Amino acid sequence: MIPTFIFNEEQRYTSLKTNGYETLDISPSNILDGQSRYENLTQAINWAINNDEDIIYCICEKFPIEELNLRDLEYALRDVLPEGAYVLFVHSIQEKDFPVNNVCRVVHEVDQVFSFLLTKPIYNDIKSFIDHINKSQISLQWLDFLKLLNANRFAFSTSQLRSKPSKEYRIHIISTFRNVCEFIEHNFDSIRCQTYKNYHLHYIDDVSDDFSLKLIPDEVFVSKKINTDRKYALQNILDVLLGSLFSDDDIICFIDADDYLPHKYVLMILNQVYQQKDIMITYGSMQNHDGNRNIGSKYSRSEFENVRKSPWRISHIRSFKYGVFKKYLELDPDLHMLKDYDGSFLKMPYDMAILFPLMELVAYNQVIFLSNLMYKYRLHPFNDMHHARGEQLRGEEIIRSKSKLKLNSNGGISNYEC
Repeated sequence: MIPTFIFNEEQRYTSLKTNGYETLDISPSNILDGQSRYENLTQAINWAINNDEDIIYCICEKFPIEELNLRDLEYALRDVLPEGAYVLFVHSIQEKDFPVNNVCRVVHEVDQVFSFLLTKPIYNDIKSFIDHINKSQISLQWLDFLKLLNANRFAFSTSQLRSKPSKEYRIHIISTFRNVCEFIEHNFDSIRCQTYKNYHLHYIDDVSDDFSLKLIPDEVFVSKKINTDRKYALQNILDVLLGSLFSDDDIICFIDADDYLPHKYVLMILNQVYQQKDIMITYGSMQNHDGNRNIGSKYSRSEFENVRKSPWRISHIRSFKYGVFKKYLELDPDLHMLKDYDGSFLKMPYDMAILFPLMELVAYNQVIFLSNLMYKYRLHPFNDMHHARGEQLRGEEIIRSKSKLKLNSNGGISNYEC
């Protein structure tokens, strides 16, 4: 049975009186007497630590209590715990959800959480976090607190899910780099371990002198290119986009070779997101390599309508349907939007250069911000923001000064146009 802690006193009393559950051990030792959710959660965790419990179930809002399928739960924990998913929402209200297997899903734009599961690896971290909140007198809403605990937004489903998508899109991962021998194996391993296998990885070595690319094995799903002259990221990416054959429905995704994917379900989630027929572009939430808080925020509609003049929010993971890029080529065949004053391609920032014109070609509802963790970013002395900040700022100024591409009368690209 699963130790189950009900935060609502009235519901806890009723459930204890009924005591008819086969899988739930309701309020063991009857220890909850906190005046807040944080106090009750701390008491539940202390009990779990003292009793060497691997998992506890917390019902934090009044909600009909139902049994949990222990076999499904065991499978879920075996599958997602190694991925760092130490918190699982159970009952919640959200805008959308994306199945990753038959019993787990990722919840998107969560509005309310009624219940969740906690596992042993995170007990002490949560206690320390609550202690920090109390000592610092931080005003943190309960829902925001739960989102911080569950950066991945994984949720356990009480019913079987249909995890096989109706369509498996081909994902092309483009990774351009220079001198990343310290990091590239981690990058490659995080991609190779993905449960979703319909992808191709394009590595472009921009004149490294540390033999980075030799660390990557020869695989059928990997293409390798080594430049003899320095081209920088934007031109390297364009060489792939212009020099390869893609379907309009193919997904183009950027993963820098010094960064990595946080768990094995990232590409599965990305494919699930694109099952929504209107979606053309994604951007999302990342964490620093040694961080534990998601970085990323959503454009408002007014910001989106003037995206070049708005704060930069297009964080990793960045992806788009190739058809959007093809439409861009029709409108700007000379690639003026991507060029410097002298007619050469901009050296940096490549992400702004490519994604601003693509964002200007789609409607607001064709772009989705993913609030769940999808990317781990590595800070080191050779990041552009550290060793080439001046060039980065200069490029940004040029990109933001360019005029918006003219749209068709419908204000966006429809699927049949892509």
